[in-house]
Amino acid sequence: MVQPTPKHLTREEKEEVVEQMEEQIEEHPVIGILDMHNLPSKQLQQIKKEMKEFANIRMERKTLMKLAIENAGKEEIDQLDENDATQPAFIFSNKDPFQLYSLIQQNKSSAAAQGGEEAPSDIEIPEGDTGIGPGPMLGKLQGAGLQVQVDDGSIHVQNPGVIVDKG
Repeated sequence: MVQPTPKHLTREEKEEVVEQMEEQIEEHPVIGILDMHNLPSKQLQQIKKEMKEFANIRMERKTLMKLAIENAGKEEIDQLDENDATQPAFIFSNKDPFQLYSLIQQNKSSAAAQGGEEAPSDIEIPEGDTGIGPGPMLGKLQGAGLQVQVDDGSIHVQNPGVIVDKG
């Protein structure tokens, strides 16, 4: 069950959180590190629901997660520094790691990009019919620097172009 850590924990509460994570690290043979950055809440809830029978997802502060790993003596999972996860989470399970990975992949879905996110690759719009009817999208595509026109009731791109560069 994912329970975000409140912003201000007392020292005792932090120690309790670390102890709970240590126990889970010791109890479960399969431990993974997930990056929850930009994961929509609805998708997270769906993943939790589908995986609750065989996996436990736990989000905490990175420093508390590091402490739990150190205290549990599990140096082999100390990849938290190497992993560039901005919002890391543990996934604890007794299931085979390959089956767990497969289930995680099955639960993946794409989400609409939001302003300020980094593009993993160039976003290119090809020439031809977009299948989108005329309306506000016409102005948005023109604003992105594409040459477009309405033909046969839908927007057609005249010249292909990259509208967002990688990064």
